[in-house]
Amino acid sequence: MKPSRIHKIAFAVIAVIYFGLILSCSRHTSDRYAQPPLTHSKLINPNPITFHFDSLHIPNHLMNGNYGGSSHTMSYTRNDSAFVVLQNCLQNTLDIYNIEQPKWVRSMDLSFMNSLCGKQTSCFYGSDTLLCITSGSILFSTFENDFQTLSILNDNESMKGKRFITTESFDTYEEIHLTRDSILLFPVYYGNYKKRCNQPITATYNLRNGEIGFADINYPNVLCGTDYGLLDRIEHYYFDETILYAFHALPEIWKYNIQTSTLQRYNCKSTFHTDSILPITFKRTPKNKDLLFDHFMHSARYERLVYDKYKKCYYRFFVLQMSHKNEQGLFNTYKDRRMSLMVLDENFNLIGETLLPKNCLAIFFAVASKQGLFVNNGPLTKAKENGWNILKINFTVH
Repeated sequence: MKPSRIHKIAFAVIAVIYFGLILSCSRHTSDRYAQPPLTHSKLINPNPITFHFDSLHIPNHLMNGNYGGSSHTMSYTRNDSAFVVLQNCLQNTLDIYNIEQPKWVRSMDLSFMNSLCGKQTSCFYGSDTLLCITSGSILFSTFENDFQTLSILNDNESMKGKRFITTESFDTYEEIHLTRDSILLFPVYYGNYKKRCNQPITATYNLRNGEIGFADINYPNVLCGTDYGLLDRIEHYYFDETILYAFHALPEIWKYNIQTSTLQRYNCKSTFHTDSILPITFKRTPKNKDLLFDHFMHSARYERLVYDKYKKCYYRFFVLQMSHKNEQGLFNTYKDRRMSLMVLDENFNLIGETLLPKNCLAIFFAVASKQGLFVNNGPLTKAKENGWNILKINFTVH
């Protein structure tokens, strides 16, 4: 299929998505998606746990290129080792690294795609499968095999009379996961925060019959009635027929069981979360983009959630609120931000929390292996010249 034809199909899909979605969602009621009571997590270990930090470095001669930020980064654990997958936009490849040894493992050629880092392209890892979505097609592969195309998504005949789903896009970052027989797409797009009220977050695409459905869970009331600007992001994680929802503007974590259609809500608040996370006080317009970024940079927020199957715990990152000026009266920049690491048990109770080193300004990847939790310790943008700095984190419970 020629690229021009793919683009035509993609645009046709996008054109029918919105209207089909709104019509299908109008049947849902708020009762069906009622949110259960909130369970407050507890600090179950009154004595502080001890954290251990080790610095690792991947030299520049092992790097296959320079890379972007978190939207171009994936990580996973395989054979008890930690791996990172980076999107190489220049060479149109996915470069895989073992960050424990460290070494470059292989590069997966995606030259048949229009552009690996284009606006309509996202790649991510889930359920032992690598998934890429580009120009209306979804491709999947294990890391040992070449890519295969789910032709049902770009076959003209199969698309007739079907409704397709569009997802929110955050700097080319969209999330889908492959279950036993379906694709989960996160989050469903409604245009703006006001239209999210009483609407489902997650869409499903059944690979066997091509039907589109929705998980019985809707947007949090606070996120559909108030504009938190760039803090309205929702993180999604899928494993063992369970979806976890974590919110940037809320301390809550939601656990949804696909088989039983049951939802549990947990309030997992950071010990560094002392002031309220506030919504924006201005209208979101192109003229206010600087105000929008300023609100995002100085506000506290919850970020990535990672499950450690070896220690049976969760790691959650929290960005502390930052004032506009420091004690000396100088303006703070993004380099002055601080992050903390929360450790939660399997019931989302807080075991302990610690500040991360100052170089951890942003988490581009975080992966837990048998050896510990591995995160980037600084930027990745000049990896070809400077290599990578990696932080290995372990903890001891007293």
